Amino acid sequence: MSPGRAAGPVVAVIRARPPVPETTVADRAAALTRLDEALAAARAALFGNPILAAQAALLADPALIGPARAAIEADGRHEAAAWRDAIAAAAASHEALDDPYLRARARDLREAGDAVLRELLGGGGLGLPSAPAIIAVDDLTAAEAASLPPTILGVLDRRGGPTSHAAILLRAAGIPALGGVALDPLPARVAFDGATGELVTDSDAATETRFRAADLLAPGPASVILPGGEALEFWANVAGPADAAAAARAGAFGIGLARTEMLFLGRADMPGEDEQEARVAAMIAPFRGRPVVVRLLDAGADKPVPFLALAAEENPALGVRGVRALLRRPDFCAAHLRALLRAGAGHDLRVMVPMVTFAAELRAIRDLLTAAAADVGCKPPPLGAMIEVPAAALTVPELLAVSDFFSIGTNDLTQYALAADRGHKDLPGFADAGHPAVIGLCAQVCRDAGTAPVSVCGEAAGDPATARLLVAAGIRKLSMGAARLGTLRAAFLASAS
Repeated sequence: MSPGRAAGPVVAVIRARPPVPETTVADRAAALTRLDEALAAARAALFGNPILAAQAALLADPALIGPARAAIEADGRHEAAAWRDAIAAAAASHEALDDPYLRARARDLREAGDAVLRELLGGGGLGLPSAPAIIAVDDLTAAEAASLPPTILGVLDRRGGPTSHAAILLRAAGIPALGGVALDPLPARVAFDGATGELVTDSDAATETRFRAADLLAPGPASVILPGGEALEFWANVAGPADAAAAARAGAFGIGLARTEMLFLGRADMPGEDEQEARVAAMIAPFRGRPVVVRLLDAGADKPVPFLALAAEENPALGVRGVRALLRRPDFCAAHLRALLRAGAGHDLRVMVPMVTFAAELRAIRDLLTAAAADVGCKPPPLGAMIEVPAAALTVPELLAVSDFFSIGTNDLTQYALAADRGHKDLPGFADAGHPAVIGLCAQVCRDAGTAPVSVCGEAAGDPATARLLVAAGIRKLSMGAARLGTLRAAFLASAS
């Protein structure tokens, strides 16, 4: 779930919450007020994190709140029982859908619902140990992952996996974690490696010394000199202020991918320009003086953004997503660009366009960027294409006329090149960015780009073995999560020496 090594005592943690009252209430108006106050408190807590903001948005959905309020008003149900049943019904309806991403949204519903129940009933949080320890937990939630204290050395999750929001937050915080770990009985001590999956139970002192966690976010050089004399730069992928601060502390060269979709996921309302500006500005603030690449909203496929009103699709991974979605909503795209330009004032800002296939798409975005810059009163920043579609990788000479730089997204490039859904549970072996076909496409992009900068911002950039293949293919800029910077830097420093 999250790279890094941890060793020490292991403690099982549980969630203790008072039972939900099944009684009726005498004062229905007071019960409605208590529900509204709990909703507001839960939304405020969740909105503090860009990943959790999607859950916060669910707590403003009338389709979710309406049935709970109706049960209180019509039947006098206790507010906690009414809310619990509304969440259960909504989650069950999502779990019955054909689309795998929409089915997965049931988890967000349940987690957001639990946040409100904690406000209504008290309790429900993890009973965390006060002394430093590794915790064993059943299905860590994103909110729980975001609030773990520094005393938590690592996480063993009985159900969690690497694509969950909890895993993303653990990686951003540099907390090692393994998923799918069921230890019965639970040993007193463990040592594990969150990158390789190696796990030692009842570890002795010598083993724990070997596994003792290094500081994954310790400062280090932003680049190394390769044996041939060229510099290899280490950049960071960020989704919010916390992981941007961690990446800056770890010495990243710059932000290679700032994910703006975390501002929008699950939102039924379009954030105004001022809100977008404020949140993007907070995300990139730690990198003032260093280059920052902000990706335009990458909506569609597994990233639903309701306010864009994109039609349901049988195969959304091959449908209206990325730049295709942006060009269908030019008014939003123009506002989005103005917000990014204002947020980037005083920064070395570059703007990246997701899912580019044709030069015409990038040319249309450049026209919108030029107009937005005129509105804001600034010069247009460099505009680049994200290479995720094999057709784009094979036609870089055409894109060069309209693109100032390129960034290869290996996650999607791999799934399209190998014709396998990147999240398919039965095809994990196909999620291999080191496959010769993928590395060959990366090499061709480097050759055809000439002097235009080329980086890699997919997960493969943070894996030492795959990163070496990418460097051999000509890549000189690798962008990854902050927790991977130390490991990758160490690997190349060792080979350079």
